[in-house]
Amino acid sequence: GRSLNHSSRLLQAQARLVSNKRTRVAVARKMYQMRFPDDDVSELSMQELRGKEGSRVRGVYRMQSQKT
Repeated sequence: GRSLNHSSRLLQAQARLVSNKRTRVAVARKMYQMRFPDDDVSELSMQELRGKEGSRVRGVYRMQSQKT
Protein backbone atom coordinates (compact mmCIF):
# COMPACT_ATOMS: atom_id res chain seq x y z
CA GLY A 1 0.00 0.00 0.00
CA ARG A 2 0.93 3.61 -0.15
CA SER A 3 1.42 5.96 2.73
CA LEU A 4 -1.58 8.18 3.39
CA ASN A 5 0.43 10.98 4.98
CA HIS A 6 2.27 12.28 1.90
CA SER A 7 -0.40 14.92 1.43
CA SER A 8 -3.47 16.20 3.17
CA ARG A 9 -5.64 15.74 0.07
CA LEU A 10 -7.85 13.02 1.59
CA LEU A 11 -8.23 14.93 4.86
CA GLN A 12 -9.20 18.07 2.97
CA ALA A 13 -11.76 16.16 0.91
CA GLN A 14 -13.25 14.64 4.07
CA ALA A 15 -13.40 18.04 5.77
CA ARG A 16 -15.11 19.55 2.72
CA LEU A 17 -17.75 16.78 2.65
CA VAL A 18 -18.50 16.84 6.38
CA SER A 19 -18.71 20.64 6.47
CA ASN A 20 -21.77 20.70 4.22
CA LYS A 21 -24.98 19.21 5.63
CA ARG A 22 -26.22 17.93 2.27
CA THR A 23 -22.97 16.16 1.38
CA ARG A 24 -22.53 14.87 4.94
CA VAL A 25 -25.92 13.12 4.78
CA ALA A 26 -25.23 11.86 1.25
CA VAL A 27 -21.93 10.31 2.34
CA ALA A 28 -23.56 8.73 5.40
CA ARG A 29 -26.31 7.24 3.21
CA LYS A 30 -23.74 5.90 0.76
CA MET A 31 -21.69 4.31 3.54
CA TYR A 32 -24.80 2.74 5.10
CA GLN A 33 -25.92 1.49 1.67
CA MET A 34 -22.53 -0.16 1.10
CA ARG A 35 -22.83 -2.07 4.37
CA PHE A 36 -26.52 -2.92 4.01
CA PRO A 37 -27.37 -3.02 0.28
CA ASP A 38 -30.91 -4.32 0.85
CA ASP A 39 -31.94 -1.28 2.92
CA ASP A 40 -33.37 1.76 1.11
CA VAL A 41 -31.95 4.76 2.94
CA SER A 42 -32.32 7.29 0.13
CA GLU A 43 -34.88 9.37 2.03
CA LEU A 44 -33.59 8.97 5.60
CA SER A 45 -32.26 11.87 7.63
CA MET A 46 -29.01 11.72 9.58
CA GLN A 47 -31.01 11.18 12.78
CA GLU A 48 -32.89 8.27 11.19
CA LEU A 49 -29.62 6.73 9.97
CA ARG A 50 -28.22 6.99 13.49
CA GLY A 51 -31.37 5.35 14.83
CA LYS A 52 -31.05 2.43 12.40
CA GLU A 53 -27.40 1.99 13.32
CA GLY A 54 -28.20 2.19 17.03
CA SER A 55 -30.90 -0.44 16.65
CA ARG A 56 -28.51 -2.68 14.72
CA VAL A 57 -25.80 -2.34 17.39
CA ARG A 58 -28.28 -3.08 20.20
CA GLY A 59 -29.32 -6.22 18.33
CA VAL A 60 -25.70 -7.34 17.99
CA TYR A 61 -25.11 -6.74 21.70
CA ARG A 62 -28.27 -8.68 22.54
CA MET A 63 -27.18 -11.64 20.39
CA GLN A 64 -23.69 -11.62 21.90
CA SER A 65 -25.04 -11.49 25.45
CA GLN A 66 -27.19 -14.55 24.76
CA LYS A 67 -24.10 -16.48 23.66
CA THR A 68 -22.29 -15.87 26.95
